[in-house]
Amino acid sequence: FGYVKDPEDKNHWLIDPEAAETVRRIFELAASGMSQLNICRTMVNERHVTPGYYSYQHAPDGVGRQYKDCQPYHWRTQTICKLVRRREYMGCTVNFKTCQPEYRSKQVSVPVEDQLVFYGTHEAIVSDDTWQAAQRIFHPEMSSAYQSTYDRQYGNQFRQIHQGNSRDGN
Repeated sequence: FGYVKDPEDKNHWLIDPEAAETVRRIFELAASGMSQLNICRTMVNERHVTPGYYSYQHAPDGVGRQYKDCQPYHWRTQTICKLVRRREYMGCTVNFKTCQPEYRSKQVSVPVEDQLVFYGTHEAIVSDDTWQAAQRIFHPEMSSAYQSTYDRQYGNQFRQIHQGNSRDGN
């Protein structure tokens, strides 16, 4: 929700302006400290359609037809929670969110720190700061896991650069 596939490159996402406004609004409210239930009420009052109903309205070939009979403004706290948790809104691609530990077993979620994240793969809908602020309110465990993943991938490079600059300045 918030992105569409690029017609010229199926591996690239483009921002869907209408849905992106809804996503930005949700993150803005979450970062300000508003509860999930109050965000739902605000979405209803502002007449933002739910992601399911939006897919029914805009998806080709009837992809979202199971939402045809749903109320277009019936927001649920679980929907808000799932949207706020998605790191893809910062412009990154997240791989290995689930795995199948054994043949014929059900898929299970992979811990956030073990997921593979590629930064800057598409245009971000929300800034890193806004995403982090929303995580501190809704998912404190995600905020710290994101930071530790970021530190593992980029922290040493930045620390070395920073230490090199501070030595030059003395």
